Amino acid sequence: MLLTEKLIRENIENDDDITHELLLLQKGEDLIQKIEANSLKIKLPYQSITKMDATLSGMGNITSLILDNNCIKKIEALETLYSLRHLDLSFNYIEVIEGLESLSDLNFLSLLHNKISKVEGIKKCTNLLSLSLGDNHIKSLKNDNSEIGELHHLIKLRDLNMSGNHLVEDARSTLIQSLPSLKYFNNVKISNEERLTNTLLPRHASRSKTYLLQAQEVMEKEGIESEDLLAQYKKWDEQLTLLESKMEQALKEMTEKINNRIHRVMENMTEGIPSVTAINDEVILARNISDMISTTNSTFDETIGKITALNAQTFQTFDEHIQQNDGYDEQVKLIMTQRTTLFKDQIASYLNAYESISMKHHRERMLSFKPK
Repeated sequence: MLLTEKLIRENIENDDDITHELLLLQKGEDLIQKIEANSLKIKLPYQSITKMDATLSGMGNITSLILDNNCIKKIEALETLYSLRHLDLSFNYIEVIEGLESLSDLNFLSLLHNKISKVEGIKKCTNLLSLSLGDNHIKSLKNDNSEIGELHHLIKLRDLNMSGNHLVEDARSTLIQSLPSLKYFNNVKISNEERLTNTLLPRHASRSKTYLLQAQEVMEKEGIESEDLLAQYKKWDEQLTLLESKMEQALKEMTEKINNRIHRVMENMTEGIPSVTAINDEVILARNISDMISTTNSTFDETIGKITALNAQTFQTFDEHIQQNDGYDEQVKLIMTQRTTLFKDQIASYLNAYESISMKHHRERMLSFKPK
C-alpha cells in the first residue's frame, strides 16, 4: 500500500487540540493537500505501507510521524518536514539510515527492529534526545573519525537503545565517556558511579584528533581551497587544548586532595569503630570537599569564559580574513562549537557526579559511626 493523500488525511491528529483546517486546492488533475496547523500528528501503524512518497512533502507543519509496523524499505520524502520532532519507523524493513539531513530539530527517532547494519545518516540530527536502534544488525559504532561513529554529533542525546544488536565493543563505557548528556543506555540508567569511572581525564587529545579530522573532511570536500581556514583552525585548536588541559589538571588535583583527606580520616578508625576525632574529621572533611568542589567550579566558569572569548575571536577572524567558501567556514564553526559544548558538558557532568558521590559516601560514613 502507498502512503496516499486520502490515507494521511484520515489519520491526521491534532497533538495539542489546536484548531486546524484542511484546505484542498485543485491544480490541474492533481489534488494537493495543504495543512495549516501548529502541531499535527500522523499515525499510520499496521497499514502495509511500502513506500514513503511525495505525498508527505506538502505537510511542513507535521510534528509527529508514526509509521511503525509497516513494510517500508527506504526512508525518503522527509526533506520539507522541518517541524518534525517525533519519527517512528520501527518494525519495518529499512536497511540504511538516510533522508534525515533536513530534520535538524528532530527530538525522537525510533528505528527499532529493522535491518540496519550501520549507524549513519544521523549527524545532522543534533537535537536528538532519544534514539532507538535496538534489534537491528549493527555490530559496531566505530568509523574512521570516532569510537562511537556519528553518535558523537548527538551532544544532547539522553536516551539510547542499542539492545539486540550484538555489538563487538564495550559500547556502554565508551558512550558514557563520549556523551555526557546520556542518561539511559539500553533502558538502564547511567549511575553517578559509572559516570565517574568512565570519565577518563585527560581527554583533550582524543577530542582534538576527532574534531580536526571532521574539520579537514569539510575543508577538503570538493577540492575547496582552505589553507587559511585550516591554519586558523589549528591555531584555535592549540589554544583550546591548552585551556582544556589546565581545566582537567585542576580536576585531577581536586580529586587527589579529596582522596588524601578521606584517607587521613579513615586512618583514625580503629577496628572499624571510628573515634571522636574521626567523627569530627569527617564533618570537617565534608566542608572541605564542598569548598574544593566550589573552587573547581569557579575555575571551570573562568575556563568557559576564556573559551567563549576564544571562539568569538576566531569566528571574527574567519569573517574578516577568509573568503566565503559556499558555507564551508560556517560548517567548521559548527564543528568547533560542538567540540567546546562537548568539553563543557563532560566537565559539568563529572563535577556533578563527583559531588553527588562524595556527599553520598560522607553520609554513609556518618551513619556507620558508633561511639566507643
